[in-house]
Amino acid sequence: MYQLGKDEAILLVRKNLDEQGVNDSDIIDLDDVDSDELESILVKNLPEAINAVHSASPVQLLDGELLSGIDLNEVSIADGVLSFSISKELLRLVAFRAEDSVYVITKPVAEDSFEGRMQLNPYTQGTPDRPRLVLMQGKEQAGKSSFRYYSVEKTYANPAQAIARFEYIPRYSYSEGVSSYGVAENVVENVIDYLTGMMLVTYGNTTGASYYFQKSGVSKNNEQPAE
Repeated sequence: MYQLGKDEAILLVRKNLDEQGVNDSDIIDLDDVDSDELESILVKNLPEAINAVHSASPVQLLDGELLSGIDLNEVSIADGVLSFSISKELLRLVAFRAEDSVYVITKPVAEDSFEGRMQLNPYTQGTPDRPRLVLMQGKEQAGKSSFRYYSVEKTYANPAQAIARFEYIPRYSYSEGVSSYGVAENVVENVIDYLTGMMLVTYGNTTGASYYFQKSGVSKNNEQPAE
């Protein structure tokens, strides 16, 4: 993932604002805008912009973080069902693959969905050549998500070895101590466009905001960004 720093985001959004030409009557004169205020609002809204773009982007455009062993918890296998949890705030899955399967899963199913309930039946649950990854309901705590994978065939001395790949997009929230955020390489420009739209909403240029939201590939109801 590309590490987008706060200073780089400020520079790129300012460049967009300097080049406004969407609606001459609504152009923001940056000379009339308090620079510290603009940068403060921009930085506080950067995580929301990243989350919005990552949520809306096709999975084939995304590269995520690979799960490290330190964030993998409560791993077990019972009756071929692999259960585990991760101590990360998960926005979306990019790819999951079990060690004994060639099939990659890019979207888990909810436990309370029809397909999720099918996994409780050994005759309809997933198999290594038709696998299913279930996101467990009611087991999610702050910064933690639990999963069950149906199903594995092999036995493992260490159940964690059954996980060949877990690639994900983290959910970000603003923190004053964070200087950069990971962004999928293919959508960095989309994040900057979306963030530009958020800034234009803040300063009353709804026409320009709509242009940049559309350019980012993410729809937006022009809600007021955080200040």
